[in-house]
Amino acid sequence: MARCIPALPRPGSPPQTVRLFDALRAGLSDEWTLVHGAAWVGKSAPDQPLHDGQLAFVLAHPEHGLLGLGLVNGALGWDPSQPAWSATGRDGRAQRIGDPFAAAQQGMAALLHKLTQHPLAVPSRPTVGHGVLLPDSFAPQAGFAPHAPNELVLDRAALQAPVEAVQRLAALWQRKVPAIGNAPSRWWWRAFEDLFLQPQRARMLLAHALADDAAAPL
Repeated sequence: MARCIPALPRPGSPPQTVRLFDALRAGLSDEWTLVHGAAWVGKSAPDQPLHDGQLAFVLAHPEHGLLGLGLVNGALGWDPSQPAWSATGRDGRAQRIGDPFAAAQQGMAALLHKLTQHPLAVPSRPTVGHGVLLPDSFAPQAGFAPHAPNELVLDRAALQAPVEAVQRLAALWQRKVPAIGNAPSRWWWRAFEDLFLQPQRARMLLAHALADDAAAPL
């Protein structure tokens, strides 16, 4: 069973997201860590400004690396003549959305850059990949766009066996972007745990508290 942060799906999550969370938690081995609703502030490149990053799921494995998954509810659409992405709900209404593939890719680049700024970082990097979840719809066999091939989509058909789909996607990225340098040192794994799993608390020094009390008016 995978280790999950938080331990339960986030309140208000759609039913299909909850089912996916439960299936991944139960089906993945305990070497996997699953972060639901992962969010961070970081840079996608050293010369870029800080921006918010968020993905429906980030999965980490000490051997397989990091995998970020965006989520699009409804039927995803791409019109290159606009160009524009859209999501059509069950009511048939389409609304324009941002590029989910670019968002997932940029989000994982920002997360990797954030890890490389951690005190534990050394000159190496793990495999980092991304994909997009379409739990409500079926993707076209040829994919959506040149940067959004079918191999990066986990649609309703693939998610009939979600664990196998995630493992295939992780293996794909291991072939496309193998780990570089001394990744087996797993510095990034410890940095990832420190960022997402380790409880943190601000320190309050007793000496400062005593000084504040002494300075307070009687």
